[in-house]
Amino acid sequence: MILHIDANSFYASCEQAFRPDLRCKPVIVLSNNDGIIIALNKEAKKFGLKRGDAFFQVRDLIKEHSVSVFSSNYTLYADMSERINQILKSLCPEVEVYSIDESFLFFPELRQINEIAQSIKETVEQATGIPVSIGIAYTKTLSKLANKLAKKRGGILNLSDIDLDEELRAYPVEDIWGIGYRYSAFLKERGVHTAFDLKSYPLHLAKKNLTIKGVFTVQELNGIPSIDLMIPKPKKNIISSRGFSRLVEKKEELEEAAANYCLEAIRKMRDQHSAAKSIGVSLMTNRFREDLPQCFDSVEYKINPPSSYVPELLKLALRGVNELHKPGYKYQKVMIMLLGLVPDEISQFDFFSEDKNKEKAIMACFDKINGKYDKDTLFIGARGIDRNWSMKREYLSPSYTTDLEGIPKVR
Repeated sequence: MILHIDANSFYASCEQAFRPDLRCKPVIVLSNNDGIIIALNKEAKKFGLKRGDAFFQVRDLIKEHSVSVFSSNYTLYADMSERINQILKSLCPEVEVYSIDESFLFFPELRQINEIAQSIKETVEQATGIPVSIGIAYTKTLSKLANKLAKKRGGILNLSDIDLDEELRAYPVEDIWGIGYRYSAFLKERGVHTAFDLKSYPLHLAKKNLTIKGVFTVQELNGIPSIDLMIPKPKKNIISSRGFSRLVEKKEELEEAAANYCLEAIRKMRDQHSAAKSIGVSLMTNRFREDLPQCFDSVEYKINPPSSYVPELLKLALRGVNELHKPGYKYQKVMIMLLGLVPDEISQFDFFSEDKNKEKAIMACFDKINGKYDKDTLFIGARGIDRNWSMKREYLSPSYTTDLEGIPKVR
């Protein structure tokens, strides 16, 4: 049996977990620079708010209904996700983390699976304050489908307990995991409108028109497990970039931003034990400001042998900013790209280069300290201190679980 666990309105629920006064109240979470709504709970949806709404366009509606607004706090969300998955791993022998708010749990077929699901739901909610829904089925696709149905039926649904074909006849094809808008439009033109229709779709046509993944989806709708355990593969490229809270003209501020994004990309690269064959740097202005001069310039530097050494990569990132910066231009974004990633252990040393053992020891110490305490316990001075260019986050909540200063005070 496969249990699909999905945290309900995850970002909003994380904010509510530390704000009891917001329970059953409307909550929305905004994107980087507080631009658009990226998450909201069911109470906020009742007022017509939806994901993708531009914040400035719905301000009056938000104010009218006293909707609580939060800037995205990814540090909090990532830590809460990790806590939930640690609980799940303690309760199930095999767990696949699918996304920040979703996981698959694999159990042998048990008569008491519904009771197990109920226990998991209660344990997660009691330990973290995050409500979850659980779908139970024999395949991943059906368990995802069951989870969507469960959200309106008490939070847990076992497809073995209901008339599956009847449910599939009422389930839109575009809502099936892996189908999406592009394939759903194609299928509807051929009379496939529901999950039941797709279940009956000939496999040879699915392979021809929907690729092998489409074949797997049809098989899974028929109760045949076809989508294996998904083991994340190391990324081949890593990009780090965010828009500034204001247009930036000074080269020194652009260097600070480049240093921050470079260090963030290097951390992700080192977490997967990779090294980069090259590094790219881009500077871009705001293309919507037609009253200002425009540019989108990039430069790339080859690295031989591939490296994950912070000082070396940071030096190249800052060199890129110096080469690309044009006086008189006001920039909206800096982008750092680590390209052609390869496993760090197979990176070959240049016969004529300096001994790399010292660099490896330094970085191992750097990673160990930041891994034990906080990712920013040790950082390079080029990052700056004030970072006035950083993205706008006017409604940011405290980092309740990762910062001593953010721990809630009970009076």
